[in-house]
Amino acid sequence: MSEEWGSVCVARAGRLAELGAPAEIAGVVGEFASASGVAPTHPGAWRMMRRERRDLLLAIAISLALWAAVVSGSEVTETAARVRVVVQDLPPGYVKHPPGVNVLAVEPDRIDLSVGGPAGPAPRPGASPPPGRGGT
Repeated sequence: MSEEWGSVCVARAGRLAELGAPAEIAGVVGEFASASGVAPTHPGAWRMMRRERRDLLLAIAISLALWAAVVSGSEVTETAARVRVVVQDLPPGYVKHPPGVNVLAVEPDRIDLSVGGPAGPAPRPGASPPPGRGGT
């Protein structure tokens, strides 16, 4: 196949011949398959699944095991709380205000916070997160 010329050629018995129509390509491939003793087959999905049954069953078993480990037992829970807003460690220039004025508080000073995630034991207030769960 030539990308430069946009044509398909076949080499046979030391000669290079350009093929034009898709039917020509199919014919040449069919002739080659017949001459080599390989019959082109189209097994279909069901025949292939019967032939490769062990691999198919293994793939399904692995998929079900992963699903059971990751999805089936996970339960999402949501918690809501009213929390106080605290201004702490704002980088310079983050909030525009007159020179010499520091931000000490914001309005509103309390917000309603809703947090959702996988169910499990709630961490103690002030406790660091488990390894691999983020945090600072």
